[in-house]
Amino acid sequence: MVITGAKKAPSSFLFFANERRKQLLLLNPALTFQEIAHKLGNEWKQLTPSKKKIFEQLSAAAQQVYRHNINEYVIARDKFYDALVTNKETVTTDSA
Repeated sequence: MVITGAKKAPSSFLFFANERRKQLLLLNPALTFQEIAHKLGNEWKQLTPSKKKIFEQLSAAAQQVYRHNINEYVIARDKFYDALVTNKETVTTDSA
């Protein structure tokens, strides 16, 4: 059984960058990764608080999902390791 942790929630900047990057590439397909990153950073700094709020809300919602998923992960992980310890103890007592 493979138990993987929850994927961390994206920041508000990442939500913005993912949306805006597509537009930048359509307008300027020759931009390098570094140029795009620089433009995104500058645009984010210039963004008004009211426009940032949309991305902050997306990030907050993703953070709630992350917290739920990480709790589910911890419960599943603990059950898995408890089962391993229980099986190990059973094998040890049976063989004695």
